Amino acid sequence: MRFSLLLISLLFFQAVFSQDSQNVIKQDSIYKFKARLTDNSTLTPGCGVIAFAVAKIFEIIESDYPVNRNVTIIIQCPELNGNGFFVTDEFYSIEAGLKNDASFDWLIIPQDYAKEKLPVFWARIVKKSKK
Repeated sequence: MRFSLLLISLLFFQAVFSQDSQNVIKQDSIYKFKARLTDNSTLTPGCGVIAFAVAKIFEIIESDYPVNRNVTIIIQCPELNGNGFFVTDEFYSIEAGLKNDASFDWLIIPQDYAKEKLPVFWARIVKKSKK
């Protein structure tokens, strides 16, 4: 009887206090976004001796990350996407993570991107897409 009561109690507490696995945010995960570029900040100089990145604000259209509306996405060496790739109000498919996976730091422009207090992601893949 005691064993049954203990087993039922354990199952009850596990069900009540366990986290929903779909809502757990993992630092190493890659998230997919369909988003519209909302800012018109200038791009960085080309990467070379200094590793430049640009912080751009996107309005999220679809996402597998639980986010409300806007996010900041840091794009490393944005010039590698080509001249005129980033256009305000255009749509993009983005794969991004929550942390920088490089073994070095980036000079991010604008440097005050954190003042927006938006979730920040590091781009892995950025492609133009249709709405």
